Amino acid sequence: MNDSDEEKKRCEEEFKNVNEAYSILSDKDKRRRYDQFGSVDASDRANFNADSIFNQFFRHMGGFGFGPEDFGFDQGGFRSQSPFGGFGPFGQRSQSRRSSRVDGEDLLLNLRISFEEAYRGASKPIKLDSFKICDDCHGSGGTIKACDECGGVGMVTQRQDFMVVSTTCPKCHGTGSIVTEVCKSCHGSGIIGTPSDLTLNIPAGSYSGLKLRVPGRGKPGRNGGEQGNLIILLSVEPSKDFTREEDDLVHIQEVKVEDLVCGRTFPLSLFGEIVQVTVPELYDLYKPIIIPNLGFKSLRSGSRGDLVVRLKLARPTKKLTQEEKKALKDLLK
Repeated sequence: MNDSDEEKKRCEEEFKNVNEAYSILSDKDKRRRYDQFGSVDASDRANFNADSIFNQFFRHMGGFGFGPEDFGFDQGGFRSQSPFGGFGPFGQRSQSRRSSRVDGEDLLLNLRISFEEAYRGASKPIKLDSFKICDDCHGSGGTIKACDECGGVGMVTQRQDFMVVSTTCPKCHGTGSIVTEVCKSCHGSGIIGTPSDLTLNIPAGSYSGLKLRVPGRGKPGRNGGEQGNLIILLSVEPSKDFTREEDDLVHIQEVKVEDLVCGRTFPLSLFGEIVQVTVPELYDLYKPIIIPNLGFKSLRSGSRGDLVVRLKLARPTKKLTQEEKKALKDLLK
C-alpha cells in the first residue's frame, strides 16, 4: 500500500469518527450518557472522546488552510448554542442569515401616457400605496416561535454515507422561526400599505418601454435594509396625426396634383402650435419636407430631432370635366 492509499484510509477513518461524534452531540440522550460516562456505551467508557476527535480532525485540516473556527467549532469542540452552533454543523452562519440586512423589494407600476405627454413632457399625478413595516407585529407577520423542524437554526442535517449534509430548512425556509398566529393588521405580510399621492415628472422625449425610477417608494427593508424603489414602466398611446421614428416626428400630408405643380403652404397643428409647411412649386412627391428641431427631445443628448413631413397624393373626389382634363394636360406638358 503506498502513501496516498494510507492517507485516504486515514481520512476515511477520521470522517467516520467525526460523524459518530456528531451523532452523539446532536442527540440529547447520547450527549448526557457521554458526559456522564465518557462514552455512549457505559461498557466502553475509555475508548471514545468526541471533542478530541474533532480537534484531531481539524489539526489535519489545518494543512489545507482550515481550522475549527472556520466550521463553527471552538477549542473544546462544538459551540454551545446548539449541537452545531447556529449553522447546523457549521457554526453561526444561519444566525447571521436571519439577522442580516435585507433591502426592500422594488415595485413595478405600468403607466400609459399620451403621445403629446411623451413629446412635451408632463407632471402626472398618480395614486398608489406607500408601504411600511407593520407597527403591530414589527414585520414578523404575527406571533412567532422557533421552528420545530430545525430547532430555530434555519438548517437541517442529513447523513449521506460518511458525510453530514446541511440544507435550508424546508419548513421555515432558513429563517429559524415560524408564524403561529397571523397578524390581523398586515395579514401575515409584515408590511402595511396606505393610499398616497405622487406627482411623477414625465421627461420630454419619453418612449414606450422607458423605466423611470422613484427612490424609496418600494417595499420597506428589514433589519436596517434600505427601502425599495418604485419602477414606472411607460407605454405611449398612438397618435392619429403623428408617428415617431427614433427622435424624428413624422406626419403624412395629403396633397393634390396642382399642389405639387403650383406649390402650396399647409397649416399643421403641432399639439396646439401652428406650423406652416410649404410645398414648393414642381415638388417631388417622394421627397420629404424636413423642418429642423421640431422632433422629440433626445433623453441622451438633449438635442431635438426633426419634423418630417411625407407627402401623399390625394385621390380625386370627383370626375374631371373635359375642360379640366385639357387644362391639366397642358399644365403637365
